[in-house]
Amino acid sequence: MQRAVTRAAVPGTRWPNRVMLAAAAVAVVLAAAAVVGVQLARSSEGERATVPPGEAERLGGDAVQQAALGDGAVTMTEYEEGVHATIACYRAAGIPVMDPVWTDGRLDYQAGPFATKAELDAAKPVMEACYQAHLRGLDVTRAAGQ
Repeated sequence: MQRAVTRAAVPGTRWPNRVMLAAAAVAVVLAAAAVVGVQLARSSEGERATVPPGEAERLGGDAVQQAALGDGAVTMTEYEEGVHATIACYRAAGIPVMDPVWTDGRLDYQAGPFATKAELDAAKPVMEACYQAHLRGLDVTRAAGQ
């Protein structure tokens, strides 16, 4: 009876073999390491997107965004600050917006809901102005660097 438990799994039996269990354990450990690695990369000041000469002026934005672009690189902290400044701008204008969440290496946020299409249409120019002022240049630079 002991032999049936330790031998390799045979199709149709309930007992997985040791190799399959070890492979599953390795997969779980690697997945956990990948998640931790992504979290570390997000918070790392070492990760920088470069800004080609002349791009800061072309991309525009407020003084904080220009300073972030002007030194030739955009750090994760500068990018996060730009996202939060954009959201604060939306909220100051009375536009509802969800807190940002990390998705595929970027902070995503969503404005709304809007009660009517007219409210959405009225909010669009304000949202665009907030994005241009606080985040567009940082977003473009990060996207170009990925």
